[in-house]
Amino acid sequence: MLAIEDFLDGRDRDDMVLVYLSCHGLLDRQDQLYFAAADTRTDRLASTGVAARWVIELLDGCRAAQQVVILDCCNSGGFSRAGSKSAADADLLLPQRFIPTGRGRAVLTASRAHQRSWEGEPVAGVVGPSVFTAALVQGLRSGAADTARRGYISVDDAYEYAFARVRDRKAPQTPQKWMSSGEGELVLALNPAGAIGAEPATESAAQPPNPEHVPKPLGFRPVRLPNELTGHSGPVRGVAFSPDGRLLASASYDSTVRLWDMTSGLHVGTLNVLASSVAFSPDGQHLATAAIHDRLELWDVASGKSARPPLRTPHRDFRNIFPSALNRIQNAVAFSPDGRRVAFSRHNDVSLHDMASDEDIRIVSGRSRVAGVAFSPTGDILAIALDELVTLWTPDSRAQVSQMHTRYPGNFVSVAFSPGGETIAAGSDNHLAQLWNPADDTRLLILNGHTGAVSGIAFSPDGLLLATASSDATVRVWDAVTGNHRRTFKGHTGPVWGVAFSPDAELLASGGEDAAIRLWHHPDRPQDVLKLLGLLPAVAHGHAGRRGNAAVTL
Repeated sequence: MLAIEDFLDGRDRDDMVLVYLSCHGLLDRQDQLYFAAADTRTDRLASTGVAARWVIELLDGCRAAQQVVILDCCNSGGFSRAGSKSAADADLLLPQRFIPTGRGRAVLTASRAHQRSWEGEPVAGVVGPSVFTAALVQGLRSGAADTARRGYISVDDAYEYAFARVRDRKAPQTPQKWMSSGEGELVLALNPAGAIGAEPATESAAQPPNPEHVPKPLGFRPVRLPNELTGHSGPVRGVAFSPDGRLLASASYDSTVRLWDMTSGLHVGTLNVLASSVAFSPDGQHLATAAIHDRLELWDVASGKSARPPLRTPHRDFRNIFPSALNRIQNAVAFSPDGRRVAFSRHNDVSLHDMASDEDIRIVSGRSRVAGVAFSPTGDILAIALDELVTLWTPDSRAQVSQMHTRYPGNFVSVAFSPGGETIAAGSDNHLAQLWNPADDTRLLILNGHTGAVSGIAFSPDGLLLATASSDATVRVWDAVTGNHRRTFKGHTGPVWGVAFSPDAELLASGGEDAAIRLWHHPDRPQDVLKLLGLLPAVAHGHAGRRGNAAVTL
């Protein structure tokens, strides 16, 4: 309450203020809305909750002529009747023709007065943004909410985009919008894509765009952890962060999987296994490795001991295989979001391992080696990179439900689901990465920029970025919504095989043929929030007069 009052006090009439609340929303017996704090009691909302009518009173007393309130909580639609304004204000929608200098108060809510606001699905222990906030931020971050291509995004634009995205997700909630004492248009953000009149992103956006229309790089740089982890004596084929981000696992052809402390960069453990892929369980207690001898190995992270019985028959020693032949061996592994199953490939088939029964059940076979597997965030779909196809299967029935073809000759060698499950990305040996909507198998984007096979692929935890690792010795970061190329990382001296984002999105790790693991860091996240809202570009270009911009997030 003090933070809100401090923020709204002392504002000038030329200011725009933005208040965003993401929390639990509770209704009392009179249907009055309260925002819950950590110590709020549901039977004493008046004395332990933050009343919506109190927030409205502060907004009424705030001198800023432009006010935007965004509420992402259950029952948030009840905000409209919490204050002194009449419910008729809810019908005062913005007019059809605007000038970009408006005034008034706009309120966007995630749901109606008696609806829940749904959270995003947790992925590997990481909770992503809610359905409503994810849609809203996606429209602002990518510029897709600027459907008229005017170069800026109004409150109306942001609402319409978020409304459509929430409906596309089939979430049982209806975002709402109200305007109180409104005139003109409230501009919420600049379009980061820049140019006014530019065409919306399509598959053609995969071609190198005009540099003037590309958002500035995010500012990744080598982190001082150090920026390179050394110790392996063979190619590093797979990397994976633990769910809490404290450990990084790396799989190498030197017959070891190493564990690294991400607070110091120190090597803290070694597992003796020749593997090409690694994955942590959602609770972080187990590590799965896809061994070259076509066997899934499970390890206890705390003790470093194998959690599966030893092999009953000796397996072939792959360390003396000719390097070019060894590089064609790429096993894949992935935990289901609930941790009950592990999908892993062995040569040209995929099996599901049941953690409770310790049984392996084969579900699919292909003509060549399966190189990628990925579970959807809900765990009900398994994506498999198999030859020139990405096939989707239901783990329970082990039935194929759909498949997606590459547009160009070549085989897929990596696959990943976005954290929200609305997009599948796959890399292939024809230098391309492609994105689809798994709901209807429509191709969304083709990413063209690498000159070698896209052997590793990973979404950022918020689903807005996509990282690709390639045999051309580079890692690229792309906007997962528009397909725009954001940055190329150079540092490896050979092919890059694996790539992974940390759960907090601060680190990007890559492993390569040069036996090195490189870490890239994003140091200016608060600044990016301002850029996202269009505030820094507005200040940089200069406004006439005393107009200011301010934002608070609680």
